[in-house]
Amino acid sequence: MHCIPVQCQCTSNDIIGEQRTQDEDDEDYDGDAVNAVLNFHNEYRFDCCGFIYLWEIYVRRNAITPINVKVQVWYDSGALWTLRGENIFEAYDDRNENTMTVTAGSRIRVFNDDYIGFYEYAGSVITYDDNGDGDDYKTATFASDQTTFNWDTVTLGTRRDHAIHARITPSIISPSLFVFLLL
Repeated sequence: MHCIPVQCQCTSNDIIGEQRTQDEDDEDYDGDAVNAVLNFHNEYRFDCCGFIYLWEIYVRRNAITPINVKVQVWYDSGALWTLRGENIFEAYDDRNENTMTVTAGSRIRVFNDDYIGFYEYAGSVITYDDNGDGDDYKTATFASDQTTFNWDTVTLGTRRDHAIHARITPSIISPSLFVFLLL
């Protein structure tokens, strides 16, 4: 059980991840065995509690669209990492920014120290740049959907920024309350 104090609540809308996704249009995982990525750089780490209301990705060139990718939020649950939630993002325009508004009933509630990841189960979608300032990411090959994964056993990659971000909105909680969650 986690007790989440009110002071962790986001105080305004914020962007977590690569803010200018179009700047990361350099490479992609097309042809690689990689289909799952977890970003560990601080720009992909949530530093407050809120709800994701919009995702933005930059789609690789020559992607046959529409193509789906699962945009995800992961957290360290001790021995394993646990998938907090995911949204299926239908990419509709190759070599361009694509956005997806998340309806209220499908929004992922994020907490401090959650991280952005993605699972490209239908083929390579999201681009990256190896000349960025990002210094922490891990890649894996999932044979199917994973709700837990031992990301700690995967080698850390360096200097890669992925073209993905989430926009979050604050949770609405009375300042005198604490939120108790069963995990």
